[in-house]
Amino acid sequence: MTYEERKAALVEIAKELAETQIYGVTVEEIRFEAERRGILTGNEQGRELSYLSSIPKAAGLHVSGERVRSSRPSSHGNYQSVWYVASINASVATV
Repeated sequence: MTYEERKAALVEIAKELAETQIYGVTVEEIRFEAERRGILTGNEQGRELSYLSSIPKAAGLHVSGERVRSSRPSSHGNYQSVWYVASINASVATV
């Protein structure tokens, strides 16, 4: 799979997750789902994953301002932004 094909698949995963999870989605969740689907192997490290942070923006998601701690040992518990679909978040806020 080429870089462009992989990135396109990750963008689709980001959109799917953001639309189904009312609280939003993190890069960690996108990565986990990509590994589950076989798009990523789970053995990638460092620079091999540096482009993952661009996936939510490429998917048209919006950053919520909320940050959550990563549960992956390789992420050392760093905080990640929560991303959401603007139209879904707006409809939830009005309920």
